[in-house]
Amino acid sequence: MSNSTQVFERLLEVLGVKKLDEAAVILGMNPATFRGRKSRGAVPFVEIVQKLNAADLAYVLKGERMNPEGSGGKVSQARIEDEFERFSVELIERIEAAPFSRQAKLCIIGALLRIGEQDLSESSSPPDSGSPVGDFDQM
Repeated sequence: MSNSTQVFERLLEVLGVKKLDEAAVILGMNPATFRGRKSRGAVPFVEIVQKLNAADLAYVLKGERMNPEGSGGKVSQARIEDEFERFSVELIERIEAAPFSRQAKLCIIGALLRIGEQDLSESSSPPDSGSPVGDFDQM
């Protein structure tokens, strides 16, 4: 199974849907466009970053849970912030190395910064999304 296939599967799980069309609507994408992106393995990074909170973003993109099992669901704010910082630095390095336009890179990094400003211990709704930027291939 490819990495992009795993990302799409985890995205459906986090969004609580079973169908790609339902996920597309939640992400503000045209369902046909979203299905096409999945078939090409082109993950819609901008839309995902704009819609998910930090914990869900880490899980969807990396398959890592920020709240480890066995912690009773309680993890300190400092621990979550450390995990998010580690995750963000790695993701930003990947974004900078990716063949995205400068505008797309700034949009993704801006969304990460907005997430970082949230109280990461809450599983609150994701940051306000701006308009999606372009259609580009996976990182």
